[in-house]
Amino acid sequence: MDKCLYVELCVIFVLVMVLIICNVKRQCAILFEDKLFLSILWTATGIFTCDGVQVLMDGLTFRGAKNMDTFLNLVFSNLTGLIGFLWLAYTDYKVNEDEEQLKRNIRWYVIPFVLFSLLTFISSWTGWIYPLSAHSIHHRGRYHVIQMIVSYGYLGWAAYEAWTACKRTEQKYLKTEYCTLAHFIVFPMIGGILQEFVSGYPLFLAGIAISILMVFIKTQNQQITRDGLTGINNRRYLNKYLDTKICNRHRKKKLFFVLMDIDSFKEINDTYGHIEGDAAIIRVAGILKEVCCGGNDFLARYGGDEFAIVCEREDCQEIENLLQKIHEIVAFVNETGDTEYEMWLSIGYAELGECGAKNQDQLIGLADQRLYEVKRERKKKKQQ
Repeated sequence: MDKCLYVELCVIFVLVMVLIICNVKRQCAILFEDKLFLSILWTATGIFTCDGVQVLMDGLTFRGAKNMDTFLNLVFSNLTGLIGFLWLAYTDYKVNEDEEQLKRNIRWYVIPFVLFSLLTFISSWTGWIYPLSAHSIHHRGRYHVIQMIVSYGYLGWAAYEAWTACKRTEQKYLKTEYCTLAHFIVFPMIGGILQEFVSGYPLFLAGIAISILMVFIKTQNQQITRDGLTGINNRRYLNKYLDTKICNRHRKKKLFFVLMDIDSFKEINDTYGHIEGDAAIIRVAGILKEVCCGGNDFLARYGGDEFAIVCEREDCQEIENLLQKIHEIVAFVNETGDTEYEMWLSIGYAELGECGAKNQDQLIGLADQRLYEVKRERKKKKQQ
C-alpha cells in the first residue's frame, strides 16, 4: 500500500468537505435541512481525517500508539454508522418536509446506530470489529460485517424512501430531486465492493465524497431555480420553462398560462405585519402545490404575492375546473383556518395562440390583463 497516496487522497476529501461546508455556511439563512446537511459534511470530514491518521500510524510503536489507534478505530467505526443515520434523517426531511414527523421517526432510526455504537465500544476489548496486531497493524474483526450492514442498511433505507417518493410524485423537479437522493448509495457501494478486491486505496471514502458532492451540486442548482420563501420554482426558471414549452411544436394538448395573486395582500402586510404576509404567501403556495401535484403542471412564484401555473389541457373547460378546485380549497382553508383574516385569489389565464399571443410576453400579458379584469369585477360587486 502506498501510504503517502492514501493519506493525500484523504486530505483531498477533507478539503472538499471543508470547501462545501464554507459554501453552505455563507448562505444568508441556515435552514433546518442545511443543518442536517452540515452535520453530514462534518461527519464525513471526521471519517476522512480518522482514516488518514490511522494509515499514518500503521506499524508505529511509540508509547500510547495502541491506545490512540484504539480510540481512532472507535471514532471511525461510529462515524461510519452515524453518517448513514444522518443521511436517512436528511432524506426523510427532504421527502416529507415535516420536522415533527422526522422527530417521531428518528426514535426508530437511531436504534441500529445505538446498538452498533455499543458493539464498537465493547470491541475495544473484544476486537470483534477492529482488532489490532502487536504492531498496530489494522485488520478486520470477526464481526466487521456488522459495520457494513449498518452503514449500507441506512443508505439503503434512505434510497428506498427517496425512490418510493419519486414514484409517487408527478412533479418533474421533485422526481429529479428524489432520484438524486436515491442514488446517493451507488458510489459508496461501488467503492466498497472495489475495495474488497483492490486494497490500499480509500475507494469507499471516495464513493462517499462523490455522492456528497453530487447532492451538493444538485442543491446549488435548486437554489438557482427555486424560490427561497416557498420552495417552489422561481420567476427565472418559469421564463426558461415557458420558452421551452412554447417552442415545442409536438404538443398533443393546448398550452395555458395561469396567473394569480392574493387579494388585498397589502392590507394583510399593513395590518398584521410582513411576517404574517410571508405566512400567507407560504400558505397559498402550499394550496397550489396540492392542486398541481396530481398532474404535470409547472408551478412558480411569479413575484411578490403572484403565482403562475403552466399547464397543458384539452380545452378551457379543464382550466375552469382547475380554477374552481383552487377556489374551493382556498374557501375551505378560510373556514377551517386560525387566521384573523380571509384570503382570496384573483386568477386570469390565457391560451397560447389566442388573441395573437404567440410568444412568452404576449401570453403573460394576456393572462395579466384578464387577472385585473377579474379584480375589477370583484371590486364592483363589493361596492354594490
